[in-house]
Amino acid sequence: MTIDETLYDVAVVGYGPTGGVLANLLGLQGLKVAVIERTRSIYPKPRGIACYPEGWRIMQVAGVGKDYIPKSTTLGGGVYTGADGEPILKFDIPPPPYDQAWHPARSIIQTELEEDIRKGIPRFKDVKELLGYSVVGLDEKDDAVTLKLRVFNEEKNANETDGEISVRTKFVVGCDGGTSAVRKLIGVKMNSLGFDEWWAAIDAYVLRDDATNHLDPDMGYLYCNPKRPGLTFPCPRNIRRWEIKLLPGENPADFSDEENGPQRCLKLVEEFGTDLDSIKLWRAAVYQLHCLVADSFASKSMRVFIAGDAAHQMPPFMGQGLVSGVRDASFLAWRLAYYLKNQQSIPPNKSNVLASYEVELKPFMTHIVGVTKFLGNIIGELDLEKAQKRDFGMREAMKSEKPSSWEDRLPNLEGGLIALGSPGAGKNFVQPWVFTADGKREMMDDTLPHPARQSFLLVGSSVDAVTEWLNEDNSAFFEQIGAQKLVCLPKDAKDGFAGSVGGVPVVREEHEFLSNFLKEKGYASVAVVRPERSYCYGTAASADQLNDLVAGLKKMLV
Repeated sequence: MTIDETLYDVAVVGYGPTGGVLANLLGLQGLKVAVIERTRSIYPKPRGIACYPEGWRIMQVAGVGKDYIPKSTTLGGGVYTGADGEPILKFDIPPPPYDQAWHPARSIIQTELEEDIRKGIPRFKDVKELLGYSVVGLDEKDDAVTLKLRVFNEEKNANETDGEISVRTKFVVGCDGGTSAVRKLIGVKMNSLGFDEWWAAIDAYVLRDDATNHLDPDMGYLYCNPKRPGLTFPCPRNIRRWEIKLLPGENPADFSDEENGPQRCLKLVEEFGTDLDSIKLWRAAVYQLHCLVADSFASKSMRVFIAGDAAHQMPPFMGQGLVSGVRDASFLAWRLAYYLKNQQSIPPNKSNVLASYEVELKPFMTHIVGVTKFLGNIIGELDLEKAQKRDFGMREAMKSEKPSSWEDRLPNLEGGLIALGSPGAGKNFVQPWVFTADGKREMMDDTLPHPARQSFLLVGSSVDAVTEWLNEDNSAFFEQIGAQKLVCLPKDAKDGFAGSVGGVPVVREEHEFLSNFLKEKGYASVAVVRPERSYCYGTAASADQLNDLVAGLKKMLV
């Protein structure tokens, strides 16, 4: 056995979007990281095709994904059609401006986005890639974890009997997918929400403009047809994705057969009104879809965590799979860095900061997986009479309800590291477009003193509130934990404002998203934002409220 003598801070097992973003975020924190992946190349089969603002915002912090944006495409929304082919539900994408700056829904090709994420790793001298190795053993001790790795033979789809490596690390994060070896090695089981179906995923090039004339090229369609449920969404590079349910009596093996399976999958597309001569198959795969959430998101010692599909799995009906994994990475990266820099004198399982990862995300993800199951049952209903009743009820509701977006169905944080009782606690936090003093238009996060550093943030619409409200003790605490500050003046602030006050950057928002957020959250003047930047810790309308917020945060970060 070869022994890697380095003691890593974190070993990231799995190099998909979750593991890739996590490795970048940890690298930005200056940590020693090993990224372990059993394959040497990116998984080539059909995977995620959508990424939403929270995911892009996290990648914005990580310094990845930006080069891929021109290769992605924006979605116009989604339409659910009933048994008769007519709409029963709509998700609309409104025109800009957007409260997260990013477009509400972008379609992607996951394999190509992963390439861009991995391009960020060479920036870090202390992040090492170990490609072509499987994790076959895990030994937790009080001070570290030892991983046993074995060379993985991709042609045989099996581990070799020799070529073992031993890696020692303070923490392990299993981002190794639905069949996670890390999850199994720490004895964590998955709880099923009761959804197990076989679906085919087909990616095809659209060869003629009239190939999909029956479809709006910018829209997704979800066919709630009991004869054959399915969905289709546009992708970049003139590619379209179809996901189609296999019916009772159809054998998944017939559609996954290497020789004939792809053409059998393609034949299913014809049932949805597309001439097969007008498209060219790129790739196809068959998946069994599940709704699963792990019993626990960490080992008992809290030296081993799981994230992404290793911790939760869901069908694609909300398009939340990729974003959920990237969110996990963001939630975990700053916690691990905080512990390693501030808390190593206590065992990990005594750290409230580390424990809050599961406290926050397990109920959050259980809700999302549950909503996905609900949508899957709507789409996949095979009984005609039940489908017709569903259609009638949903059309009646559609008459009285405003069109919604996918993200309308996302929950807030209900516990963990938030200031319970504060109006803004746990709410999704805005990122407006802003103007700097010299007239440059930027996304708000990019104007922070340290845009690539995950840290708590004090942001407000008043110079005095941001620069003067904190008392001496809380100011010292904010400095100790590396918190940042930003003044974001209202839209109607006068030109000629100073670019900074006391070292704090000052910008002006282009619209009124931050102003409205603060107004709606108790007529606040400031918000304390969590290190992921997507969620608010709490809001304050006075100096006393702000100092109470920060005093509460100080108690939580133990």
